[in-house]
Amino acid sequence: MISGSGTNRRKKVFREYELPAGGRVVQFANGDMLLKETDGSSLTLTYTSQTTSPTVTYTSETGQTVQYKENEPIPPNIRTKLSQISEIAKAGTHAPATTQIRSQNYL
Repeated sequence: MISGSGTNRRKKVFREYELPAGGRVVQFANGDMLLKETDGSSLTLTYTSQTTSPTVTYTSETGQTVQYKENEPIPPNIRTKLSQISEIAKAGTHAPATTQIRSQNYL
């Protein structure tokens, strides 16, 4: 289990990845993903059976939370964070449970 807020505390961790510059990406057994930055901000992708695209929830380092649903515009800084999760998810299909990602593309 991972420490944190909300329902993420109760989800079973499937894989966990540490980013070279700090931070962590967690993939849960149900497919949801969480990016926790060292500054305290986080980005969560939550999948439901009713949609093909996840709900994106961003929590800033100050605790302000914004949720983006399918077809809603996402600001560039959050899209950058989403691309990190996407790349790790693709790499994770062949990676061990805890992996250090070595790439200049990550924070």
